[in-house]
Amino acid sequence: MTPDELLGIVPSLAGDFKSIEAHFRALDKHLTLRTYLDGYSLGEIDTQIWTVLRSNKAAIGVVRKGPHTNLTRWFTFVEKQHPELGGGIKSAEAAKSAKKSAADKAGGSYNISLQDAEKGVMTRFLPEPS
Repeated sequence: MTPDELLGIVPSLAGDFKSIEAHFRALDKHLTLRTYLDGYSLGEIDTQIWTVLRSNKAAIGVVRKGPHTNLTRWFTFVEKQHPELGGGIKSAEAAKSAKKSAADKAGGSYNISLQDAEKGVMTRFLPEPS
């Protein structure tokens, strides 16, 4: 794969499992005899693809436990050799987690839109079993 082809698949790696499976096979084949995707050191392509895969929950499970051994080898190698890449992702995940926990502490929101609510709303409960 050329560098332009590798950069072209970066946006599609953020999708769901069905849309990224073909790209996993292509990356696995490309990494058969390579340590890095392009060149002999960590480059922009490696950084972008690793970051997209790490931030996609559907992709991370397949990459770590899937049948693509070369892709798994590359992913763990980049993760271990370049821990600075994970720092930005971990801080983004921590911020998202803090935002979610703050919303949970604030309680539920009862602000929902009901159709024809001007006419009045009636709720009915089923009788409890005796």
